[in-house]
Amino acid sequence: MDLVLFPKNASESIGEYAYRVLRKNIIQINLKPGFCLSPVEVAQALHASRTPVHGAFARLMTDGLVDIFPQRGSYVSMIDMKRVYESIFMRNLLDQAVIRILCERDIPEAGVIKLEANLQRQQFCYEKNMLDAVFELDNQFHELIYSLGGMDYLQQALQSIVADQHRVRFLKLHSHLRWEQTVDEHKMLIQAIHDKNVELGCRQSYEHVARFAVDIKSAYTQYPEYFTNWDDHYPDKFSFKLDAFYNMRNQ
Repeated sequence: MDLVLFPKNASESIGEYAYRVLRKNIIQINLKPGFCLSPVEVAQALHASRTPVHGAFARLMTDGLVDIFPQRGSYVSMIDMKRVYESIFMRNLLDQAVIRILCERDIPEAGVIKLEANLQRQQFCYEKNMLDAVFELDNQFHELIYSLGGMDYLQQALQSIVADQHRVRFLKLHSHLRWEQTVDEHKMLIQAIHDKNVELGCRQSYEHVARFAVDIKSAYTQYPEYFTNWDDHYPDKFSFKLDAFYNMRNQ
């Protein structure tokens, strides 16, 4: 097992470190869906005992990233389309609400500058083919939006249901799907926040999330063995359901 390791934070326990390492390896598809996880091998790789590793497995099972079968072993879960569908529906609801808050408040210019700087770093890393860094920066971009809206705890809560969505986003990025369009969508979000344009901000937020349905289809076409509960109608339902929600919010 080629587990990608990174430095342990001084403040985190070995159990927290094991969870963070495994979660990142799973989301970034270094540990592929269906892969059998050996607690002994993980413990050896992390220079830890098996007790904190088992605890990390249990947390990852709660996140939907690991399936544990008694007497059979632990496996990296498949990307579950039902979980992806529900997390996108929730993200659409919350993102629009936070963007509305930002457009209606006096956000310090420094906040807008941070968003622009993040996007510039994303473009630089993408051009250098540093795709893992782009992925992390994109996560930070959306975290910053929630933070500027005073919704840090909401952002943390959202992370508990978006793990499968993150895996699809990672596949999208490494397949170079819609990169230029995604950058343009981010730029329009920043412009709407800067101009305090609620209508543009909410609409752009909706479209940014809704277009993910196209990305899911593309990712599935390339990696069908990574998915479960696939239904040909699911990606189409994303756009339909999200559009209905957007129209309801803006009547």
